[in-house]
Amino acid sequence: MEEAAKHGWETYGIEPSEPATRFRNTTLNVCLGPLASPTCPAKSFQLLTLWDVIGHLPNPLQALLTARDLVSDDGLIVIKTPNYSAGSLLVGRAVSQVNGTRGWMHLPAQLFHFSKTPLISLLTRDGFEVVEFNEVQEPLGLDTVSFWRKPRLMAAQLLRAALRCFGH
Repeated sequence: MEEAAKHGWETYGIEPSEPATRFRNTTLNVCLGPLASPTCPAKSFQLLTLWDVIGHLPNPLQALLTARDLVSDDGLIVIKTPNYSAGSLLVGRAVSQVNGTRGWMHLPAQLFHFSKTPLISLLTRDGFEVVEFNEVQEPLGLDTVSFWRKPRLMAAQLLRAALRCFGH
């Protein structure tokens, strides 16, 4: 939102997590609450981004349909979501923290992982037009200082790097 505002966009955000609001820039216009209950008229946005959102929702399709209702007919919805291999998910579930904190793959908070074909199928089945699809590798973020303080994090990051090297 900050970057869009710098380029002259009028920006609005929706944040469902009250604790997460303490990390936001207080000069931004952010409403607290779920996507399903914004106080915005239908078709009122030219661009709506769901950045690392749909995988955390119990009903991603409903969120996408709600987003579609909020975007103008010539508007765009940009979705960013993790796309882990089955092997990475299996290992991630084994090594991630189970107490709700941010683990390797945000488990257990990350409810869904979408690969390309199922995500495109979900979108097109429900009337979305997929304009572009990009797959990118997120940086591993290897932080050696944290490694010595958090050996479990170090082990998870090294395992993640190994899986990436072997195509999983």
